[in-house]
Amino acid sequence: MITPIEIRRKGERYYLHFLQSWLKEEAFVPYAFPVGTPPADFVAFRGAVEALYRHSKEQRGYGYTIVSQFKRMQQHGNQNLPVRILIETPQDLLGLIEKEEEFEHFQQDVALIRTHMPQLNEWLMHHPQRIINHHLDWLALLKICAYFLEHPRPNMYIRELPIAVHTKFIEQHVGIVQELLKVLLPETSIRLDAPTFEQRFGLREDESLIRIRFLDNQIMARYALPVTDISLPISQLAQIELQEQVCIVTENKMTFLTLPALHQTFAIFGSGFMVNNLSSLSWLATCPILYWGTWMLTVFRSSLSFVQHFLV
Repeated sequence: MITPIEIRRKGERYYLHFLQSWLKEEAFVPYAFPVGTPPADFVAFRGAVEALYRHSKEQRGYGYTIVSQFKRMQQHGNQNLPVRILIETPQDLLGLIEKEEEFEHFQQDVALIRTHMPQLNEWLMHHPQRIINHHLDWLALLKICAYFLEHPRPNMYIRELPIAVHTKFIEQHVGIVQELLKVLLPETSIRLDAPTFEQRFGLREDESLIRIRFLDNQIMARYALPVTDISLPISQLAQIELQEQVCIVTENKMTFLTLPALHQTFAIFGSGFMVNNLSSLSWLATCPILYWGTWMLTVFRSSLSFVQHFLV
């Protein structure tokens, strides 16, 4: 026979369905399920029945209603036997699972979202729990959405965005922000294949620095560079086109620092997996690449993908 605790658990599982029905403005359908087989032991049977009635709507004023039927039981004789549990109204469900306050906040948040961002209505239907999870965040989230709708791909750092929210808010809520922007923004404003939030939505990010040494003074003169050893973001390195120049990639720092002057040659310090960051250098595929590892020097003409595979 079902217990009051099990009835509450059933109500909690039904809650999501209730929220989705409410969002669709569907009438509440009473939730009913069987009581189950009563215990064979009379003392256990009586205790189970008493517990059911003690926690029922009849006693508490809300929650579940017990539907009984007069039956003759082989073990216990004639009994007014509970056969079905019924949750009749939204108030009964919410009181049973102690969600009255949460549902009130849910209604307020839905009204706020529908007023300021009606484009999200379809998303609301499928994600009621997400609305609840971010109850205190919706004012800020809607401000962020409104900004990106007006300024897609703003080319600014996250904390530089002129939005009246806490400076760390987007970074701390990047999951839900991303989810909403994918719904709201046109596909042309999103790079779905990009690996980071910043790259997907046209923001600037703190790039990894690539260290490079120019081993030929003519390369330095061509770009009017006053230094031989420089570290710079990958996006800036991409603008220094070094097609068909020899590239030496070395993992060892001392090797990198002591490479001699070489004609039409530059070196990249590829410590660890740093070389994986070089995939955006389209011109590197035209370069003869020499990889200097910890135990061998391999000379080859190849694409960057071969170097990455070799290092891994």
